Amino acid sequence: MCYLSAVVPFFSVLYSFQDLLPPVNVYSDFVGNASTVNGEFVLWQQRWQQVPAQDRPATAIDALPLCSADFFPNIRTLLLITATLPVTTTTPERTFSSLRLLNSYLRTTMGQNRLAGLTLLYLHRDIIKDICIAQDR
Repeated sequence: MCYLSAVVPFFSVLYSFQDLLPPVNVYSDFVGNASTVNGEFVLWQQRWQQVPAQDRPATAIDALPLCSADFFPNIRTLLLITATLPVTTTTPERTFSSLRLLNSYLRTTMGQNRLAGLTLLYLHRDIIKDICIAQDR
């Protein structure tokens, strides 16, 4: 199994470098060779083993400010990749569930443009609220 989350301090003490090797191979264009990453990973693990579990960062975003680019350049790169990878496909799922909410008698009688407009209003209601609040000021 491959676990890119092995570079996150909260989980790094639970994994070995063998778990991190497949992501290192996948992202080899961005990180150094495997032996260099292995050396950094061992030092990274040793650093976080000394910290109590409740004080270790549990997310890649929380760990980034604590990862020195001078000492751990490859670990930092893997943390950046971990922080920016999409985790789920919630946006398309939310879109389809929104369409289900709009599926009523009105939906069968309205045109495609109106349905698309109402769906966009529903999906981006936080932006609409911000615009309305800004206009009230």
